[in-house]
Amino acid sequence: MERNNIKKTPAIVISNVKKHYKLGQIGGGTLQADLQSWWAKKRGKEDPNMKIGQEDRARLVGQSFLALNGIDLTVYKGEAVGIIGGNGAGKSTTLKAILNMVNADSGSVSCFDMDMKENEREIKQRIGFAGGEVDYYKKKKIRDILVITKQFYENWDDKTCNKY
Repeated sequence: MERNNIKKTPAIVISNVKKHYKLGQIGGGTLQADLQSWWAKKRGKEDPNMKIGQEDRARLVGQSFLALNGIDLTVYKGEAVGIIGGNGAGKSTTLKAILNMVNADSGSVSCFDMDMKENEREIKQRIGFAGGEVDYYKKKKIRDILVITKQFYENWDDKTCNKY
């Protein structure tokens, strides 16, 4: 794409990405919570992990919903993009699909002109991502966390890290 005679290079291209979720599958929380919920259901008891006032989700088990319905998005090199929407709009699922943290039902994602599924390791060496619920060890010093984190990156740059 060209704007003002400047050629823009795509950094991320998402094409027709779709994702369905099936309700009631194990994996909604911790293994302990899943086992507690399963055991209560098996005995005909109330789910001990339901919040006060929450509807019984048992009637929804097996139903599916479309979390992403043909997402198309291009982010060009140098652009900053914000994804805005209400709860359940697909913001987190979109980011997880870009990073191949959830398996999309269809569509494709490429970063830096490379297919994410085929080049996931190489792409992830070039990007950083912090989800909303980053839970670092509370008693660890940042220095110790960095020692661990930088082992995941082949091209870690201490000088750049120290700038931030």
